[in-house]
Amino acid sequence: EEPIFVHRYGEAETHESMRFLPAGEHKLRVWAGDNGAASVRKLIVRAVPAMMWCGFPVSSCAGYGNYDFDFLGKDVLPNVNTIVGEAKEDDPKHRQLQKQWQERGGQWFVEEHIPSIRRLAKAADGTPAFPDIPDPITADYLYNWWTRGDSKEHGSALRNRNPYLDGIFQDEFYLTTEDREHLAYGEAFKRFAQDKEFENKALHAFIGGDLYADAMGRELVRAVISAGYKVAWETYFPEMPTEALARDYLYCEARREIGRLEQAFPGIMKDMIVVLAFFTTPSLSLNVNPAVDFKVWLDMQYNYLANAPECSGLYGVMIYHASLADEETVRWAGRLFRHYCIEGKRTMLSDELGFKYIPG
Repeated sequence: EEPIFVHRYGEAETHESMRFLPAGEHKLRVWAGDNGAASVRKLIVRAVPAMMWCGFPVSSCAGYGNYDFDFLGKDVLPNVNTIVGEAKEDDPKHRQLQKQWQERGGQWFVEEHIPSIRRLAKAADGTPAFPDIPDPITADYLYNWWTRGDSKEHGSALRNRNPYLDGIFQDEFYLTTEDREHLAYGEAFKRFAQDKEFENKALHAFIGGDLYADAMGRELVRAVISAGYKVAWETYFPEMPTEALARDYLYCEARREIGRLEQAFPGIMKDMIVVLAFFTTPSLSLNVNPAVDFKVWLDMQYNYLANAPECSGLYGVMIYHASLADEETVRWAGRLFRHYCIEGKRTMLSDELGFKYIPG
């Protein structure tokens, strides 16, 4: 039996570790040495959500540097348990990072465009970049894409059987994303879930817009959930001119959409990841009001998830996407994960530090 960690003389007094565990009873064993010289002063065990960091390794604007393990090591990596990063199939150093992350209890996923999105891409001469993707897409094609693709251009990262990859996030499904093909995707999700070779791999799905408003969209979401996977709901909120308007907008908009999702898919919270955006750099910036401190606005969104009764039982929270965030906001997002998801606080971190929605 391998220990989660071993505390050695001279190390920091507090050690932390996270593990993904199924619901039920679990036992934790603690050894304090044979001679009685060591002791455990305090042991804290918490149930925490999936805390997902999307974008690794990436860089944002020139001058910010690369958001790699060294940069993220202090404020981000200790405060999350899931990385949604790149596959880098031919890079042994990258695979070693995946191995290290998994050994410390984390999960590693790859974000990939669904074939329906890839089919829209154009080559430099204006011809289709992926002419072999059929129209319409079939369940057979999707299943083979995920499991038997012949290259990274014509298949998913799962085809290489990387033992340190926990799955992929399919990007993305929304009401106008070839909804005629949603049934094929749903069937392919079911087939993948039945494949014993991939029983430890997950196919989570990004969803956006009012996918719940369409019958085929609803069937797709049900197929994802019934297969045992999660839906990642993209919810990106721009700044409002005042704190009062921001709070009203957040609680009205988010509460309304979550209510509609719950109505369409009762009990969806346990299978849903809320995807918040920290776009603070071009070209998709939500940091649109120079009078507003975006850090406080992001804090308000985490605070809503921590306090709103309709969010009770939420499976996870993802922050998206590090390539579109400045370095200060990157570090801040990591601190928000710790404040709300690990420490379980329900008050604003901004209040503790004296940050104001409109500074000055």
